[in-house]
Amino acid sequence: GLPVEGYPIFVHPTGPGESRTLPNPDQIVYNLVGWQDATHVVGFGQKSGDRSRGYVRDINGGPPRPFTPEGVTATVARWWVLPIAPDGKRVIGADEHATPMIYSMDGAAPAPIPELAAGEVPVQWTPDGRGLIVAHGEGLPWVVERLDLSTGTPQWHRQTGSLTASTLVHGGWVITAAAGNLSALRAGDGAIVWQRNLGTIEFRPAIDGDFLFVPLLEGPIACLNLQ
Repeated sequence: GLPVEGYPIFVHPTGPGESRTLPNPDQIVYNLVGWQDATHVVGFGQKSGDRSRGYVRDINGGPPRPFTPEGVTATVARWWVLPIAPDGKRVIGADEHATPMIYSMDGAAPAPIPELAAGEVPVQWTPDGRGLIVAHGEGLPWVVERLDLSTGTPQWHRQTGSLTASTLVHGGWVITAAAGNLSALRAGDGAIVWQRNLGTIEFRPAIDGDFLFVPLLEGPIACLNLQ
């Protein structure tokens, strides 16, 4: 894992091993960072005196490589996860006019998100890479929906309370935490499979196999069977 804001970037092992700090001679202040693959991270940050832009970094060495123009920032709140496509080749960022766009890691021209409404925030890509889970909270309740990228058509939408933690999209599941309720939705059609009241959740859950792990404010981690 790695922190989501500031510098330096720390890389923490998920098993035995020691944490390490990635060199940062340019003193880039990162706003949000996520994994592109097992050896590369993607982040939005800025050097002193420059505007923010997107960078790709090999954790095994080498300088950060910019892949967006200056003025591009992350689109999501600090406690959400950077929307990196499942193929690791695209990420959602906001251009200098704060419009969410799809940026390619190879530096190709950015692409607009079709029919994305004002106030909608791209939360994460769908597992097949052909859609986005987006959320908007212009008034309550919040709405989470799946947007088809080829047509711009919402395929389903689901009302929630005010989201308190990053929405998790993984393996065909969409997990939302809102107003004390944890909801497990099917990514394909948005159907609610189950809901649990675990109190306010502020940290993103994680999925391992058929189990969902939820950090609770009181300290313990709840383990729930997704099925």
